[in-house]
Amino acid sequence: MLNLDKLKFYFLIIIISSIYSCDYKRNEIVEKEKLYYNTSINIITEKVYDAVFYKAKDSLKVWAKNDLPFYDRYCKIDSLICFNKNKNRCFMAFLHPSPGGISDEIRNFYGAKFNNKWYLFDGASYMIMRKTYQSDESIPLSFDKLHEIAMEKGYSGYLIKKDKGFWNNLFDKAEYEINDAFFTGMESYNTTFKSYGSCHGCKTFEEYVIYITNLQWKKPDKDGYIKYDHPTPEEIAR
Repeated sequence: MLNLDKLKFYFLIIIISSIYSCDYKRNEIVEKEKLYYNTSINIITEKVYDAVFYKAKDSLKVWAKNDLPFYDRYCKIDSLICFNKNKNRCFMAFLHPSPGGISDEIRNFYGAKFNNKWYLFDGASYMIMRKTYQSDESIPLSFDKLHEIAMEKGYSGYLIKKDKGFWNNLFDKAEYEINDAFFTGMESYNTTFKSYGSCHGCKTFEEYVIYITNLQWKKPDKDGYIKYDHPTPEEIAR
């Protein structure tokens, strides 16, 4: 009887610890999201923040409506946007729970501003195995869960802690600043071809962004993949 009571006690401790751990992690994510959001708003203003977000949502609707590869009614743009100090780069997450299979997808989603116009395009993606987060692999992960994962895997690195010296770091409240290196990933410069990304004719990042944006509207091949070829002068000029 005594051993049974001990087992019940230990089991109760495990449940309480698990609940506390989940709540702590969830609160940590919420606080980090608030910090990232407030930092962006202070940089870009709420008006511009909302305008970029709605442009991203509208773009996604148009791409899905036109049956472009990788875009369908199951995907969604995450609501959090991180902006750089110069107000001309931004980062979002593209959340894509799949109705089939055993994994879902999160993709980096970028924005770059040239001549007072925002261009939106996607970047690297990573597959999320459902078994890591839930027992039933047949059910897609929720948008809330994908958002939590994106906060850990995609958005992390946006802010870095300010170094205020040894003693101030120990006793003062932590302060953060934007890490501009966080945005360099979108500029994928190809050192072999001395150009940007898959666009071997693009000599500047602006040319590459315009090229990759126009590429969204190219007709995919029979297997559903868009062929990456050299841009024409007309494409770069558009």
